Amino acid sequence: MKAWMCLGCHAEIPQEEKPDTCPLCNQHREGFEEIEKEEKQEPEDKKYSQVYKETLEQLEGYDEGCEPERLKYCGGD
Repeated sequence: MKAWMCLGCHAEIPQEEKPDTCPLCNQHREGFEEIEKEEKQEPEDKKYSQVYKETLEQLEGYDEGCEPERLKYCGGD
């Protein structure tokens, strides 16, 4: 992933084009240096993503067979 490092505050700005100003320090005087930022997902992140997905699927199953709230409380429109 292409990114830019602010030479004033060292913030890393992930974007393709060179920024006009730094979103963190709001300066442009010091300039920016182009850097390559490695995109990686930690194994622990993958584990939590899977747990999150399974939890959402379980929550969606709770309303199976129930009357939709919109019809029940809003007159069906």
